[in-house]
Amino acid sequence: RLVEQEKGVTKAGSTAEDTWLHGAKLLEKGSVLISHPGDHYSLDQQYFHKAVILIIKSDAGGDVGVILNRPTSWGIKDFGEATSTFEAVELHLRRLLGLTIEERPWKVSYGGPMCFEPGPRGDATLMCLHRERRNQRLKEGEEILNGLVLLPYNYARELVAMGQAQQEDFHLLSGYCGWAPGQLQDEVRNGGWQLLCAGSKALLPKTNQETLDESTSDGIEYWQSFQDALQAKTAPGSVGEQRADQALRR
Repeated sequence: RLVEQEKGVTKAGSTAEDTWLHGAKLLEKGSVLISHPGDHYSLDQQYFHKAVILIIKSDAGGDVGVILNRPTSWGIKDFGEATSTFEAVELHLRRLLGLTIEERPWKVSYGGPMCFEPGPRGDATLMCLHRERRNQRLKEGEEILNGLVLLPYNYARELVAMGQAQQEDFHLLSGYCGWAPGQLQDEVRNGGWQLLCAGSKALLPKTNQETLDESTSDGIEYWQSFQDALQAKTAPGSVGEQRADQALRR
């Protein structure tokens, strides 16, 4: 899978760098989708405009991915009572165990249009991409790439509270994208997406917990970094493309 993680990867930890990135032809879990420049999504599905998407599931039931470059002004408190019970239990455990680890407010990025709604009555699916540390043993989570694991948010907080991980190791997302069986393959075949494979450090050089003010970003610079890495020549944006860029900044 993914050319055995670009050759020479062991299960015990990541490669020396994991910074490789190149085009691909096979769609599978761990693949990366890059939307093409232009105004294709200027009126509808604007969240796909200059998006970078990691595929976290690809099987006979369809495909699921998360957008990596849609920062928001949301914090975890915007998701209402969904975490209040856990927070109370966690604080109690900290006191019992004498832990003094403090966490900053968690930033939440938009992962896609399905199950993303914040608020106490929202149906948000909160998940974290975790940059796994060497020899780290996790009781939960699914490996998406070597060195990159998908975890429930509550388990991420537990790892931080117990000192087994740092908050900066996590990229917190709300929502995801979904495609019916064969739908995404057809879109790729018809030129709707650029298909890549990449190492974990090339894909996620920084998490949204590391940035000082991620909400001020529109995510386009991150998308452009992939274009630059692929040495893709992009013509000056059309009026429609520029308007779509501006829409991301609102």
